[in-house]
Amino acid sequence: MYAIVRRYTGAEGLIDTLVRRQDEVRQLIGSVAGFVSYQAIRSGDQLITVSVCHERMGAEETTRRAAEWVRQQVPVDQARVPEVVVGDLFLDFRADAVVPRGAYASGLSRAADLRPPAS
Repeated sequence: MYAIVRRYTGAEGLIDTLVRRQDEVRQLIGSVAGFVSYQAIRSGDQLITVSVCHERMGAEETTRRAAEWVRQQVPVDQARVPEVVVGDLFLDFRADAVVPRGAYASGLSRAADLRPPAS
């Protein structure tokens, strides 16, 4: 599998647009052949996106589509060219259970708290 990480700075407008149009972004990126996953991370005014695909060509296609979408949706003064890193995904750890949004704030201390008790 391959991953592409895109890091945008000064991305407040882009973040707002992604939030409002996330269904469109899901369709755009999710329809790439070999698509596995997409994540968007907000850190202050920075946006980091991660696309994972089975093949490098698919991962690179997510970046091409993302760049075109940003050009069409975000005003030129808000769209900066991201730093892009592509690479072979060689480790992939996943939780055994899905942690619901806000679980940690509600008193659950970790994913293990979501598992049923052993019988």
